[in-house]
Amino acid sequence: MKALFGTTAAVVLATSLLAIPGQARPPQDGEATTEEAPRYARHRAGLVERWSEKLELSDAQVETLTAMQADVKATAKPLKEQMRALKLEMRELWSEEVIDADAVLAKQAELHDLQGAMAQVRLGFKLDALNVLDPEQKAQVIERMSKRAERGHGKRSRRGKRTRGHQAD
Repeated sequence: MKALFGTTAAVVLATSLLAIPGQARPPQDGEATTEEAPRYARHRAGLVERWSEKLELSDAQVETLTAMQADVKATAKPLKEQMRALKLEMRELWSEEVIDADAVLAKQAELHDLQGAMAQVRLGFKLDALNVLDPEQKAQVIERMSKRAERGHGKRSRRGKRTRGHQAD
C-alpha cells in the first residue's frame, strides 16, 4: 500500500511539474515563432502605422497624424490612470463584507463617465485623422470601416453569429 501511494504521489508530482503555467516550450511544427510577427501584432501597431502601410500615406500625412496621435495619448493617459484607480476602488467596494450598493453604483457612474470621455477622445482623433487624408484614402478607410461593422469584431464574430433560438438575419 505504501508503495502504491508513493508511486501515485510521484506520478502526480511529475505531471503537475509538466503543467506549470507560463513554462516556456519550443514552438511545435507549424507554430509561429516570436520572430515571425503573429497575426495579433498588427493590433499592437498604432493607427498611423496601419494607415501608412495600407493607404500609402505621404511623409507629411504621417508626420501630422503622428503628432495628433501623441496629443491623444497625452490626453488619454490621465483618463486611463483615473479609470485604473476607480476600478481598484470598485474591487475594494465589492470585497467588503457588507456591500454598500449606493457606493458601488456611484463608483460605477464615475467609471462610466470616464469611459465616455475616453470614447470621445478616440472618436475625436479618428474624425480629425480623416481630415488629413485625401478623398481617395478617406473612401478606402470608410469602406474598411463599413466592412468591419458588417462582419463584427471580437472572438464571437470569428465563430459566426450566435442565434439562441432566434432566426439568423
